[in-house]
Amino acid sequence: FYFDFSKPIDQIFSQGEPSRFDMRYTYPDKILQLRLDGKIDWDELHFSNRVSVCQNRYADKFYAMLRSEVGAKPVQ
Repeated sequence: FYFDFSKPIDQIFSQGEPSRFDMRYTYPDKILQLRLDGKIDWDELHFSNRVSVCQNRYADKFYAMLRSEVGAKPVQ
């Protein structure tokens, strides 16, 4: 499942693979179930070594904001 906040409020939650995304996390079913059961928190879920992250290039303004937060120089 995924969330797309650019859609109308009644269409934000969707099932399947999104056609576009900034960042996608893939969770193993057992680790996700631990989170859903409340046995681990979101940080433990996201930082598990069995979670994969796929990141697309961010929109320019959002990427610039991220870089400024970590003190990196803007990309020209």
